[in-house]
Amino acid sequence: MNWIGRKIHLYNVTIGLYMLDWWERYLFKERRGSCGRVGAGPGPAMLEVVISIPAILLLIVLALGCYLLGRNRGRAEAAAAAAAPQQFAPPAPPPGLPPK
Repeated sequence: MNWIGRKIHLYNVTIGLYMLDWWERYLFKERRGSCGRVGAGPGPAMLEVVISIPAILLLIVLALGCYLLGRNRGRAEAAAAAAAPQQFAPPAPPPGLPPK
């Protein structure tokens, strides 16, 4: 392992990224910056969330699945309600109200 490889491995072990896949490490990578201060050292650790193609595809698949499952469930409920006999009558008066 060369020097750069050792440094990358040390970074992954120190930050806790060694158990993640390469794309998971890309999604959640820690960035230390000066936060715009001139002459300042490293600022507080910030978690940078990168929007990537796998995350977008996962959200699209989940949204489509929820849409299709909800549509099928709604259609099944509508079919069950249509099969039951409907009762058409005026609403019942509240209890204790004298008749007209």
